[in-house]
Amino acid sequence: MEQLSFSSESAAFSALAERISLPVCAKQIETLVCHLGSMTNPTLTDAVRSSNIMDISIMMQAVKLLECYPIHKALLIGENVIFNSFFHSMLDMLSKRNIDISLYTELPILKAAGYTDIPAMLASYKVHVVARLPALDEHDTAGWGGTEAMKRSIAALQHLNSLGYGLEPDLSITLVYFYPKETENPQKYKPEEIASWVEERLAATVNKVKVLNTRPGLGMGEPSDEAAYLAKLSRFYHALNEENLEKLPCRHSLCLTWNGIFYDCETNAILERGLSGSVPRHILSYDEVLNKREINLSAHCLACLAGNGSSILEEQN
Repeated sequence: MEQLSFSSESAAFSALAERISLPVCAKQIETLVCHLGSMTNPTLTDAVRSSNIMDISIMMQAVKLLECYPIHKALLIGENVIFNSFFHSMLDMLSKRNIDISLYTELPILKAAGYTDIPAMLASYKVHVVARLPALDEHDTAGWGGTEAMKRSIAALQHLNSLGYGLEPDLSITLVYFYPKETENPQKYKPEEIASWVEERLAATVNKVKVLNTRPGLGMGEPSDEAAYLAKLSRFYHALNEENLEKLPCRHSLCLTWNGIFYDCETNAILERGLSGSVPRHILSYDEVLNKREINLSAHCLACLAGNGSSILEEQN
């Protein structure tokens, strides 16, 4: 295929639309992605406490949503997820309904002062831990977010192992490594080799490693360099795997933000790209239409369609 370069985000989306059949619609909702904290990038400090956290009334509505759809998985995510005072209540409500619970977190947060009991709580509810692996070099302190963050990350992994995570069948850890933004050869990052590196160099054991595309999008923590952004979209376009269309996570999940608003996925939530059409947008007005909604696609969706995709949801791979 001739190498294309895009002059704009809309041009990238037009090229995508020519490769796939539109519209792309949701199918059976199986996973609820719940942002218990704010949508900004996770902090590695202890001090930050956001007021943008999901309160108990929204959580209870979220649990009621499980009665309307065949949802059997919940992914809890968000900057201040473990700092939410209702976090334990949410785990309890989901567990009583036999929902498989996953938590996506930054490793240093699990060693935050005053919250070191969180890993034991997660183990008691058999919560599947999904965490970002920020670097593949224990000497790359900048990549880890600083020396202290690196020490906490390694300590968190070892602490999880001490509780049985990575060792017992019902206590699993998945590490997510996002390709470096400048990489031209993502095939060189092999999950099994990364897992071996973690075991050998960090003295920790994990169940699974996922190697994913870094999600693109100006305003998502990336440099405000439109040329670099468009170049990334071009690379994703040429790595497009049409088989990923059927298993796009947004077709089998629903994202709920801390304030009760629905989105197709966490990227759309960050970019505030709402649901398409006239479907309900708030948890107080949901109905069965959500199960058949048209997905609000954009050029950034190329990240989920290329190669291994970019979603941390298990449905992607």
